[in-house]
Amino acid sequence: MGRFYFKPAFKSTATIWLGSIFEYTFGTHAFGAEASCQIVHGTTGPTGTLSGAVSTCVISSSKIIITMAKAATSIDFFVVINRASKWVGGGEVSGTVSSYGMLDI
Repeated sequence: MGRFYFKPAFKSTATIWLGSIFEYTFGTHAFGAEASCQIVHGTTGPTGTLSGAVSTCVISSSKIIITMAKAATSIDFFVVINRASKWVGGGEVSGTVSSYGMLDI
């Protein structure tokens, strides 16, 4: 068992709204039932300080789904997967961002 971390990619000038969902699929790798998510502050690497930027982080086999707890204009956190199983899958990492913000018109 090990530790795996990544910083969600969001290269846009748009706001990431409260409730926005980042969904990543890690090829055919399965993280295992013992894996758990932790969201920590960081811009260039993860720190030991927990972040309140994410309300939920769900691991489901090869998918990691995070939901934003607040609006943001940049990503200042890392997703840390603790007790990650040995990497045995293949394929590429893919991801999507869905935003459910309200606009003032």
